[in-house]
Amino acid sequence: MRKLSFFLLSACMLLLVSCIDNNTPSAVAKDYLTNIQKGNYEKAVDLIHFNKDMTNKDKEEVVKLMKEKMEASYGEQGNIQDIEITGEEIKEDGEHAKVSYKYMDSKKGKEKKDKLNLVKIDGKWMIDSGK
Repeated sequence: MRKLSFFLLSACMLLLVSCIDNNTPSAVAKDYLTNIQKGNYEKAVDLIHFNKDMTNKDKEEVVKLMKEKMEASYGEQGNIQDIEITGEEIKEDGEHAKVSYKYMDSKKGKEKKDKLNLVKIDGKWMIDSGK
């Protein structure tokens, strides 16, 4: 009886965990921003949709440019803190979304707000590069 109870409890937990949807515009935006914050530029670039096929060399170039821009803007240690998603708007077509967020720029001592455009590609939300 204990084995059956344990099995049922485990199955229920697995079902609940699988219901958590990490493929929402807000979740993808938060993942993207967190990767940038931590300097994981390769992972951040993996979340971007480019309209053309990216070669590994192209991807490496985007990672390099992202790193240079972030270091020029925020310093080598990075100064992006307290990222918070503040809104999500999915367009009527269900394929495009806009996610609002705010963060603290500790280098400048200011809170900043911005938005990200996302697009659904093959059922998966991605940051829209616009290119």
